[in-house]
Amino acid sequence: FTLEYAEKETGLPVETLKLVAKMIHEADGTAVCWGMGVTQNIAGSHTSSAIANLLLVTGNFGRHGAGAYPLRGHNNVQGACDMGSLPNVLPGIQPLGNDEVRARFEEAYGVSISPEPGLKNNEMLDAIEAGTLHSMYVIGEEMAWVDSNSNHVQEILSSLDFFVVQDVFLSKTAQFADVVFPAAPSLEKEGTFTNT
Repeated sequence: FTLEYAEKETGLPVETLKLVAKMIHEADGTAVCWGMGVTQNIAGSHTSSAIANLLLVTGNFGRHGAGAYPLRGHNNVQGACDMGSLPNVLPGIQPLGNDEVRARFEEAYGVSISPEPGLKNNEMLDAIEAGTLHSMYVIGEEMAWVDSNSNHVQEILSSLDFFVVQDVFLSKTAQFADVVFPAAPSLEKEGTFTNT
């Protein structure tokens, strides 16, 4: 973003923007935390990049008391990722494509693990629409309201041959399910939370 563009978008004069950047640069350390309001919108990636670039050009990466801290949106999102819920990593966010790492998990689980990553949320929706994914089991995810273009997501979910949802509440997503299983909320089970 140019200073002129930033001036137009923010309504702040270029001189004020320069002053703020100078203050950030001269501070003992600047740390910026941001959450879903920044990341989950149409320009979320660009905004996050702009924050990171500002910190980078002002010397606020790689030093004590400074840095970028994008926060996860819900409790235990980090914990779920740590436990291997992402399609491209194993528990501990260890690389799925690493033969040594995969062999350790194959031995522990007693199964063969494909080195090919699974599908992300949006890729699963694309696969349903393309007719290559016919069934889905969703646990505690409100895809029908939260995913982008929710009306389209709802149409896609309703086209599944077989859809299972497991959740604490009868969510909007569960309303499209063929089978709904109950889930225990965090206070009714043992375990830990790992938050950002």
